[in-house]
Amino acid sequence: MPEAAGGVDQLLTLARETAEACLASVEATSTDWSSTGDRRGQHRGDVVADQAALELLDRPWLNVVSEESGVLDRGAALTAIVDPIDGSTNASRGLFPWASSVAIADDKGPLVGVVSLCRGGGTYWAVRGAGARRDRRPVSSSAASSVRGKLVACNGTPRAWLGWGQLRAFGSAASELAFVAEGSIDALVDFSEGLAIWDIAAGVLIAREAGAAVVRANGNEVDLSPTAPRQRIVAGASTSLATELVAALAGVGLERR
Repeated sequence: MPEAAGGVDQLLTLARETAEACLASVEATSTDWSSTGDRRGQHRGDVVADQAALELLDRPWLNVVSEESGVLDRGAALTAIVDPIDGSTNASRGLFPWASSVAIADDKGPLVGVVSLCRGGGTYWAVRGAGARRDRRPVSSSAASSVRGKLVACNGTPRAWLGWGQLRAFGSAASELAFVAEGSIDALVDFSEGLAIWDIAAGVLIAREAGAAVVRANGNEVDLSPTAPRQRIVAGASTSLATELVAALAGVGLERR
């Protein structure tokens, strides 16, 4: 790690400050949430938050991969993976939740991850190998071992009932992974065409550090490299719950990707 980057604590501070700046840039002003017309699903508020992130991440020792501005390759050993506003459709309509997601990764994957929720909803964060927290409080998954009767979130349109008790669709994958980490929900199933690395890098680290299991919908390992393709994921409060959901998806032919 370059000397200029400091230690892990400084990386965590940078990630937290970046996430907070993204939220503040759109919460403190009358943000224009109309479409930019440049990319499907991109709002002007996304661009405002991205600019706030890029100002803080302007470091020679840090690459940046952002949903809004793409790849900034400085040839560095560390990469910030940023979704300035995850759930911008919710934000544009005044709905909760939406969040800012920031991870800083090395060659082994995310080293630190932060998901900061809007409207004072809390900041979830983790350092690889050191557990997960919401603000100052340690968090852990519910440890539920089976989907039967459990509370499950979905991303995209559910195409089959997989045995859950109740279903929620929050519209922010980063938030949903944080909720799995905290035990507020027991699992997340992605029914979409796949989530991008900026949607999941921070959230997967936080969920895993809280004891949850996160895999691809076909049971394979999640690719957390900065250049990872879109992939469908399953997050369960426990390995057995995630495995059960993967098997259920396969049973109805939805395990692809």
